[in-house]
Parts: sequence; C-alpha cells; structure tokens
Amino acid sequence: MPRDSASTVIDGDRYEMTLLGATQGYRLFHRLFKMFGPSFGRLVDVMGQQGATIQDVDMASDAAVAALKALAVDVTEADLDRVIEALKKQTHVGVCESNKTIPLADIFELHFSGRIGPMFHWLAWGLKVQYQSFFDVFATMKPPDKGPVQSGADSQTA
Repeated sequence: MPRDSASTVIDGDRYEMTLLGATQGYRLFHRLFKMFGPSFGRLVDVMGQQGATIQDVDMASDAAVAALKALAVDVTEADLDRVIEALKKQTHVGVCESNKTIPLADIFELHFSGRIGPMFHWLAWGLKVQYQSFFDVFATMKPPDKGPVQSGADSQTA
C-alpha cells in the first residue's frame, strides 16, 4: 500500500512529499520533541499567562520573545541536519513545467543555494505535511485551569 503524499508550490517550484513510515515518523517526532520541547513549554506558559491559544499569543511579549530566543539555543545544527535529511529524502521537485520530478536529496545543495527563505518555507511545509494531525490538536490546546493555589498548611488539613 503506497503512503500518502502532498504537494505544494514554493517560490515557483513544485514539491511533492511522501509521508514518512510509522517508525521513521515517530523517531523524527521524538527528535523534534527533544529539540522544540523546552521552547514549546515556555510558549505553553505564555499561553497560560495570556489565556490564549498558540495562534492568539502576543509574540511581541517579553515571555514569548524569551521562548523564541531559547529556540535558537535548543536546536543544534546536527538536529536541524537530521530533520532536513529525513524530509529531503521524502521530497521530489518538479522539473520545468513537466510532470517529471527529481529527488530533492540529489539536488538539495544546488536547488537551495542562495535561497534560504524558500528552504525554510519548504522545511516548515514538510513538517506540517508529516505532523498535521499533531499540529491540529496542539493549536487548539489551552493550559488547564490550575485553580487557586493552596498553601502547604491548607493542603494538610482534611
């Protein structure tokens, strides 16, 4: 049974990406969680402070800016290389107004040379393709209402 795929056009180039197999998908997801987990945790704290979903967070707030800065520290070059390597192996690029495609892995350096913006656009799209169901759930999550905080003395009386 063939795996599902998705396609898009970015900066005039047509991309087709096949979904990762289950094992490779969950392993990459685990890597992504390790990479982005601390920063997302900070964003969840911001969501709680602002009483907002991730889509409605004021990204100019000091707490949100601190979470984004932490992202630069949390994600190593090796981590980014691993993610890009996995996704480029699942991607084909359309050839000049034809139905033919070629593997992105074969031309990655040449294709994105001097085009860092489209490369990160492709990367973001690829992660969305691979993990859309997770992102759909995450986008609607709100932190639980923690209720009033009890002091140690209050919690011992029952």
